[in-house]
Amino acid sequence: MRKLGSYRLNEVHAGNARKLAEGIPPESVDVIFTDPVYDQEQDYLWLAEVAKVILKPAGLILVWSNGNWHHRNTRWLENAGLTYRWDFALAISGVSSVGFCGKVVTACNRLVWLDIERNSKMQHALKDGFISIPIRGKKTNHRWTKDPIYTEKAIKAFMPKDGLLVDFFAGGGTIPAMCKQAGFDFWACEIDPENARQANIRVRETTYKPMFEGIGEAQQSMHWTGGDSADLQALSTPENFTGLGADTTPPTRQ
Repeated sequence: MRKLGSYRLNEVHAGNARKLAEGIPPESVDVIFTDPVYDQEQDYLWLAEVAKVILKPAGLILVWSNGNWHHRNTRWLENAGLTYRWDFALAISGVSSVGFCGKVVTACNRLVWLDIERNSKMQHALKDGFISIPIRGKKTNHRWTKDPIYTEKAIKAFMPKDGLLVDFFAGGGTIPAMCKQAGFDFWACEIDPENARQANIRVRETTYKPMFEGIGEAQQSMHWTGGDSADLQALSTPENFTGLGADTTPPTRQ
C-alpha cells in the first residue's frame, strides 16, 4: 500500500493541518489543491511555507478563492515566496445569494495557480471561464463545497502520471473525491471530525471513471471529411455524420 510518510493515502484524516503536515516528507508532493478560509491570512502564509518544503521541484499549488478575495489571497501567497501563474474564473449559474455590500452578487469562484519559480506546467488544457451549473441532489453538508466537475477537470489538467495530491482543508471532500474519480492518489485532512467523517463517506462512495486523455485519444471520436463547404449538402451523408467508414485522419491543407 502506497503511503505518505507514515500516513495512509486516499482517505481524509481528522486533525489540524499544521500538526499533520509535520509528518509529510520533503519534496514528496506533486500538487497541493485546497480551499482555505479566504480571510485567514495566517493560513495562507503557513500554506506557502509548507508548500516550499513538501512540493517536488516541479510541484504546484491550486487554491480556491472568489471574486472578492482572490487578489488578497494571491498577494499573501506571493509575499510568502510563491510565484503566481494564473487564476481561472468559474461562473456559477443560477446563484441567488445576497449581494456583497448589498449590491454585488458573488457568483464567481477563482482557482489560483502558483508554484516555486515558475517550474510547474500543465499536463492538459483547462478552460478559463467555465460555467458551473449546480447539480440538484449533489450537494454536500459543507457550505463551501465547490463544483465537482471543474474540480476534476483541474486535477486532470495539473496532475502528472502517478502523481500525488494533498488537500489540507478538505471540508466536505470534493477535492479528495474527485481526485479518486480521476484515478489519482491523494492525502487530505480536515480539522472538523464530523466533516472529515462525511468526506470519507463521500470518498468511499466515489468510483474511478477513466476518460479519454489528450488529443490522440480524443481523435478516436472525431471524424474528418475532405471537401468544399459549398458542397455541404453532398457531403452530408449518414456515414460522414456517424463516422461509419469515415477517415479519422485530419485532412491536409493545400
